[in-house]
Amino acid sequence: MDSAEAQMMQAPDSALALMKGIVAEELPTRGQRARHALLLTMAKDKCYQDISGDTTIRMSYEWYQHHGSKRYKMLSSYYLGLVEQKRGNSIEALLAFKTAEPIADDLEDYRQLSLIEYHLSELFDRNYDNVRALDYSQKALSYAKEACDSVMCALPPKIEHLIAIEN
Repeated sequence: MDSAEAQMMQAPDSALALMKGIVAEELPTRGQRARHALLLTMAKDKCYQDISGDTTIRMSYEWYQHHGSKRYKMLSSYYLGLVEQKRGNSIEALLAFKTAEPIADDLEDYRQLSLIEYHLSELFDRNYDNVRALDYSQKALSYAKEACDSVMCALPPKIEHLIAIEN
């Protein structure tokens, strides 16, 4: 799992292959199974595979709410939010993202904060709350710039339109 985690950003397909090669039921501890579930969900998402049917991420989330590092707590919250958002469960997604947000802030993980704020913006946009959608979009952009992530600094056209209206 260490190798898969190390490759996650640069070679998510390799990380996914490694994670699929591990049988979760054979892992000796609940903590290892929680980490496996989190890393597998991350790898699938980074490889653009559907994670909306992922049921293991909730087990990972519940484990990391009481055990493990802040980083894993933040990541499990974020990925639970992502799964719930993809399922159309806006309230559950919002709660998970709002759980991840202060942890990412505490860790000064600006890239992750940018992603969290972006997804919060999408949730509010889908519910026609353009004021909050705009606020979260601006936060997402600000954190992306703080993270020096040029890919994330490009806003979707719909958000650019909202900012243009605001100005």
